[in-house]
Amino acid sequence: MSIIAGILVLLVQGMLSRVAMVAARENLTAITWAHAVNSQDLLDQTLASDIDMIEADIVLGHLVDDPSGPEIPVMGHPPVNISDVSLKSFLTQILEYNRNWSPQA
Repeated sequence: MSIIAGILVLLVQGMLSRVAMVAARENLTAITWAHAVNSQDLLDQTLASDIDMIEADIVLGHLVDDPSGPEIPVMGHPPVNISDVSLKSFLTQILEYNRNWSPQA
């Protein structure tokens, strides 16, 4: 779990950088959220948008392409426990996005 903890720290740092940029220009009520980003399609749409913060749900379950495999953390909201994106993939994609994100002038 230490790799996930490390990724979470980097994700928070990336999100806080973006929030600080918004706060420097505007008030905090201007921060926009994406809610229930629990699928690959929603994650792709969110990362391609100007959303500042992401909220998602994690459950123990299975990936769509491996329904009989072991239970792993996947993105979903109970009672849904089958997803097309694992927590590991979700966090990795956000980490990569944060590494490449640069503020708009």
